[in-house]
Amino acid sequence: MISFENVKKMWEKDSIINSLDLDHESLRIPNVLMRYLDILSEYKMTLAKTKHDFSRLYAKKFLFLTGKMTDEEALQLGWVYDGNKILRQDIDKYLPGDEDIIKAKSKIEYYEIVISHVEEIIKSINKREWEIRNAIEWRKFTNGSAI
Repeated sequence: MISFENVKKMWEKDSIINSLDLDHESLRIPNVLMRYLDILSEYKMTLAKTKHDFSRLYAKKFLFLTGKMTDEEALQLGWVYDGNKILRQDIDKYLPGDEDIIKAKSKIEYYEIVISHVEEIIKSINKREWEIRNAIEWRKFTNGSAI
């Protein structure tokens, strides 16, 4: 999957419209749009998987913290049971501060930020056809051509 930094670098290049070659720029729109739609789809699928992974982690952490997970299962996950059982009603006070939960939530937030960024890029690409047409009409007007 392409990194967020590379997406930003790609857009830095793709966002430039060559005002001397507007017909070529107009024809380039579908290709540029498809590139970012592919990136968006890939990140959305990754986000969905990451959310499912988070749900599984949350369930396992719940079992672990409430003492319902065996020592063997906990050790397989690299977790050490300290013998203190947390009451079910107190779980929501402990889980948000758990390092594994924080890391998993951070991944979700990262993918959501990238998705939002790519969606804004796509909006900009979709406006491009209108911007190019407007530039052509302006040139016609300033050159004295009938509109």
